[in-house]
Amino acid sequence: MKYLTTTVSTWLILGCLGTAVADGTVEAGKTRVATCAACHGMDGCSVNPEIYPRLSGQGTTYLATAIREYQDGTRKNEPMNLIVASLSEQDVADISAYYASLKCE
Repeated sequence: MKYLTTTVSTWLILGCLGTAVADGTVEAGKTRVATCAACHGMDGCSVNPEIYPRLSGQGTTYLATAIREYQDGTRKNEPMNLIVASLSEQDVADISAYYASLKCE
């Protein structure tokens, strides 16, 4: 039983480390979304969600994961791949925090 507990604990710790998201701030994110806003809207409520997804209200982990997947090429969309290529981990966290804090009406 002790072996199982240790194994599960180690797995959980490693799993959490692998998906860690830097702490982002809404205020900093608001200053970093000018390029994003061109398609997704400053408030994250895209005027054409069939083409440009709505970002507002999505979870920070989801948003950060999506951005990273565009960065590493897992998600394929040439404009997005290029736009997010130079974002730092802090930029990703801040942008994710900003859009997660918003709601579409």
